[in-house]
Amino acid sequence: MSYAPILSHLSPASLGEVVKMADQRMNVETPYVFPIAFVTLLFILYFIANLLHNLLLPCMVGRKWRDIKAEHRRTLVVYVLQLVITTLVVAMQLSVCSLISLRFALWKVNVVRACACLIAALYLFELIYRYRMTYPMIAHHLITCFAMSLALVMCERLQDPSYVITGLLWIFQATTEQTTFVALFMYRLKAPARMLRTVFRIAAVQSIVFKFASIAGTIWMWIKFQRRADGQLYTAWDALYWICTAGLAVTQVWGAWVVWKMGDSLEQRYSQKSQQEDELQFTPVLVASNAARMQQSRQSSTTASVESSRKTSRNVSCDLEKAAFELELTTRS
Repeated sequence: MSYAPILSHLSPASLGEVVKMADQRMNVETPYVFPIAFVTLLFILYFIANLLHNLLLPCMVGRKWRDIKAEHRRTLVVYVLQLVITTLVVAMQLSVCSLISLRFALWKVNVVRACACLIAALYLFELIYRYRMTYPMIAHHLITCFAMSLALVMCERLQDPSYVITGLLWIFQATTEQTTFVALFMYRLKAPARMLRTVFRIAAVQSIVFKFASIAGTIWMWIKFQRRADGQLYTAWDALYWICTAGLAVTQVWGAWVVWKMGDSLEQRYSQKSQQEDELQFTPVLVASNAARMQQSRQSSTTASVESSRKTSRNVSCDLEKAAFELELTTRS
């Protein structure tokens, strides 16, 4: 076995500390651990987002891409990322659903951890990348990330596999919104209102049903395996679990209601958008016409002043000629 050359230059005390460093066990909540995989994932998301924004979506959307505001372009990029990554994660979740029947395996637990990492990176990237987000959506993302982190900490600290299942069920609340992303993407591209209304309603109903099924699954796990456990961490979990569950339920209901209302008001939204675009197009013309009028008024005022100065100079010259003629008559007489 080869050793690092620097070890021969260390004192016995330093060697002892190096041995401690090698034997040190890192936890998921250790603050000074550098998460290489998570940072790499954020860079990958950044690269894919720029590829979508600058190349793929402009080619797919065509000329409409130029007419979309910069803020909404980034929103469309996020919708595509959400659709792709949540579909990937839900496929990973379905591959380990045998955990619900208590058939554990190490690779299945690692898949659940990977799902949590992907969703957390996606939500964090969205919070950074988008220009603005509604407060309920921000609260939803923060609570989801906190809940997944809490489940991972409880699983590692207590070595209780029930929290793996809770985390798996919890993540379904973030990975069953594909229909919503499709509806919102089509709305930004001004799809026909009659067709899009149906898509919005299906998205609202499907989303709320799947999310409450996920919440029901976590409640079932809490009642069956976690409610009767003793210990300070279990007590803390009981309080935080219900706070997170209530917060997520409120944000889910709010999101489904907003999606449903958007489907009912598509014609009004489209008309407002067209009016805003017409106003934006009319404003430069109005400014140009006002500038032309001001220029014409300036030219007319300049012309009038020149003519008045000419008349004044003519009158002055006539008066001077008269005065000179009278002076000449006086001298002759």
